[in-house]
Amino acid sequence: IVIGDAVHIISGHFGDLQDAEDNSYIEAENKRQHVNQDEYHFCAVKLAPRRGNHSNAHQLCLGDTAGRLLFYDYVRGQYIHQTVKSNNCRISVIDWCSCPQSYNGLVAVGSLDKLVRIYDDRNATKSAIKLRFHRGEVCGLKWNENNEFLLLSGGNQNMVCVWDIRKKSKPLFVGTHNAAIRALSWYPNKSGTDGDTMFLSGGGSNDQSIKIWNIYEPKEVYQMITGSQVCNLQYLSYNQHNYLISSHGFSSNSVIVWDMQQQQHLNHRYHLQRIKQLNGHKCRVLYLSKYSDCNIVTAAAGPDQSLKFWKIFPNQNSMSSPFNGIR
Repeated sequence: IVIGDAVHIISGHFGDLQDAEDNSYIEAENKRQHVNQDEYHFCAVKLAPRRGNHSNAHQLCLGDTAGRLLFYDYVRGQYIHQTVKSNNCRISVIDWCSCPQSYNGLVAVGSLDKLVRIYDDRNATKSAIKLRFHRGEVCGLKWNENNEFLLLSGGNQNMVCVWDIRKKSKPLFVGTHNAAIRALSWYPNKSGTDGDTMFLSGGGSNDQSIKIWNIYEPKEVYQMITGSQVCNLQYLSYNQHNYLISSHGFSSNSVIVWDMQQQQHLNHRYHLQRIKQLNGHKCRVLYLSKYSDCNIVTAAAGPDQSLKFWKIFPNQNSMSSPFNGIR
């Protein structure tokens, strides 16, 4: 958890909150680079993906208001690498490539300056790949879990882009909503081609929809109006069945579980069926992530200052309904 300019580590098993690290390193860097400490804070954080004995297995990547990337080892409790000056404005979003077939650690960074930058985590001080297309702040990023070259980006100018980073001159596909696009997810189909060509996106307060896209189709192949601002999208698997978890802002401030079963429904192959709405936050649910092998979703809301752990499924391979005893 990052609060202001401090990093806190919480144990998901026991709920123990460790003390924040000594932020003297941050204060020294800010003083050296003439950054106003009173207005300084972290804006984005991403945990390194787990890839066997990868050297970055215990690291966080942090982005701040000064446009810098910092890497923090939460086991050693110290910052590592040289601070990377990405740009001169705030870093809004970070995603760290988790493709299991890749030995490369690629960090994608979206910023207020409308650019997407991509760094190699083995030498993040090297020049970044720059992707230019967005006309507003980049607020959403999502790597494809099975293809290390495919990246989704969403922006405040209501556009979502699909990139092949080997062809950085222009995106492969561009789609639109009626509001900012922060919530992104690739379609969960590892056995077929849908995993590389299908994705989902969610729109902000003036849109309130979840759309399913095929990059070879000019329009969305399916749209669901949720009735609330869509902040995050994340799929989970239970007994070889896919579910979508979405978090929302105004007006529900909730977490919703959707069935993603493919079926012939109203002439649509793709369909979302709302199964359960989880209430408990008082403000928009800004952050959501998988936890414990996809069985637990962690959602955090901003102004209500709470972090909630939702048990979505019972143990895998249980014959009971996954929604018996949900809490």
